[in-house]
Amino acid sequence: MPREIELQPHALVLFAVALERDAASIASTPAAASALRDFIRDLKDFAALDDRHVRERIGWAHATVHASVDLQRDLDEDREAAGEVAAAAGDLLSRWKALDEQLDDAQRTRVQSLYGAALMDAAKLASQRAAPR
Repeated sequence: MPREIELQPHALVLFAVALERDAASIASTPAAASALRDFIRDLKDFAALDDRHVRERIGWAHATVHASVDLQRDLDEDREAAGEVAAAAGDLLSRWKALDEQLDDAQRTRVQSLYGAALMDAAKLASQRAAPR
């Protein structure tokens, strides 16, 4: 049995953690707090889905192993997986729009800066993992 690979932390998980940490300063109303909780939940769900698809693409976590080669079947499975990711991205975008409507300019700027920091942290972690040991 192949050893499970360890993926680098997903940038959206890092972003979700930062949002949780700063939730009090970002969501100043009950409606904003609710929208932020929903957005954070969907960020984590999307990252988990994306990680699952990465594992499947590199062959470590295929849900189904087939005894025969079938291009049509494999392409259909890839299309279904892409549709799943597209639907999840659409849901996440809707959550972002709902949250964005609740934020003032300073809060929106804070959220954007947390997102940028999460992207940079993920890139830094990836480069550290890629460096020779």
